Amino acid sequence: MPLKKLGAFLRSLIQLWWVKLVAVLGIISTAATFLPWVHIPKLLPVEIALVLIFFASFQVYCDVRNTEDTLRREKLDTENKLLEARNSLLRTSGDLAKSNNDLSEATREISRLKVEVKRLSWKPYDEHQYTRVRELLGALTYMQRDLLRLVVPLGQCKNEVIYNARVKMTESFDINGLVKPLSDSGLVTMTHDINSGSFTYTVNQSFAAPLRDALFPRDEGVNKPFFKGI
Repeated sequence: MPLKKLGAFLRSLIQLWWVKLVAVLGIISTAATFLPWVHIPKLLPVEIALVLIFFASFQVYCDVRNTEDTLRREKLDTENKLLEARNSLLRTSGDLAKSNNDLSEATREISRLKVEVKRLSWKPYDEHQYTRVRELLGALTYMQRDLLRLVVPLGQCKNEVIYNARVKMTESFDINGLVKPLSDSGLVTMTHDINSGSFTYTVNQSFAAPLRDALFPRDEGVNKPFFKGI
């Protein structure tokens, strides 16, 4: 169990550190391009990477602790409500004529509270992972999110499937431009088949569950689906 928690903590740390590092290095790269007179030390990226590890560790630690406390309080409160519902069920079961409706409502409430207790039993890093996925999706375009809606239910698919799934087959389409942010963020991986020349895109299984919850049902406002069947 401790190894699972440590592994989940490290995954969250690496993901958060990588996102921050890419953002900071992007700013440095832009500054070096447009402000050539600004001297940037060669070791600055390494120093920044080390500093970001510290900040990412602290943020993940705080997120885990806050989530643990919140889940503990909510779980205790839900269990108390569940106990009250059971006691109410016992009190009302004596008078069958009067308690039929109450019994049905209490049973539904118990079922709902059991689901809530199960939800609140998630590990803190699970909740943190769901939050990270929502943040990553928010930085994507609606077409990239639609691409995930196509790939996530399948688990993986080749680029031919993606090309053929377009709603508008005549519309210009840069699959590399769509997939690169998904690959950089760790949501999907790309595998190149040298023999056939095709690419296979595979969903990172550690993100599969939160991606399904965050992407479906589709809600992209006035933007119509870019792919069929999503």
